[in-house]
Amino acid sequence: MSVQVFTAVHCVPKVIKLTLGSWLETYDGTYDVEVHVGLHDNYTDYHKDGLEEIMAMEGVEFHFVKELDWHAEGLTRYSKMHALSILNMMEAVKDRSFSHAFLFDHDLLFHQDFIKWVLTNHLEADIVGCLFDDLDAPRKVDGTDDGLFLTFFQKISVWHMAMSRRCFDNVIANPDAILPERFGDEVYDTFARGLEWARGKWGFDVRLLPSAELEKVVGHFGSASMNFGRRFADNYPDKISMICAMCDERFPNGIDHLLDKLKGKSR
Repeated sequence: MSVQVFTAVHCVPKVIKLTLGSWLETYDGTYDVEVHVGLHDNYTDYHKDGLEEIMAMEGVEFHFVKELDWHAEGLTRYSKMHALSILNMMEAVKDRSFSHAFLFDHDLLFHQDFIKWVLTNHLEADIVGCLFDDLDAPRKVDGTDDGLFLTFFQKISVWHMAMSRRCFDNVIANPDAILPERFGDEVYDTFARGLEWARGKWGFDVRLLPSAELEKVVGHFGSASMNFGRRFADNYPDKISMICAMCDERFPNGIDHLLDKLKGKSR
């Protein structure tokens, strides 16, 4: 079994190191994996010294994407940047042979190997994940940029999500599946249209599990990005300090010994 892992990174180095390190602790080599990290090409504007530290991670493939003009974009600008980074990584591997693709957010804490858990329990599924707030219905949101009430359609957890190869191929052929978009007062967030199409015209096997079930396998800190999190999370500095302290405590000598599991797997 061969899989691809995509992580769009908008965070300080120790956040992504805790994500990859906690997963690699659980990885036992029973499947082949290639790991991809997507970065803004102006990452150093956010963290002067962090890029060198991230790029020093061996066994990982790095992909750069141009950052959006935040002022020219609308409500979905941060989601769009995240989605563009994921698509950029997906495009880079579309001609490779693999059976599944996995999306990891950059701020996760693994309790089990999520990949092995999916391959063991949901091998035939086309999509495995959970819904935002476990809500399988459109939600009305107030307090947007222009003060309107907006309808957000069902959103899947792109912070820990699995795709079959045929789902991957459909997304490559239809990038609007993952790109967020606003149509008047209706909003499709990241992969919301893909979820709608997968359950509808694509006829895919979609397995949406309770968040509590997935949290036993992998936890998500959330709002740890240097753009969205810093702007919108009131506790951003404290949260980042906490995650970095967790990384230091868990991996006092770094994660190079765990990244050794990936050597020879990246191209």
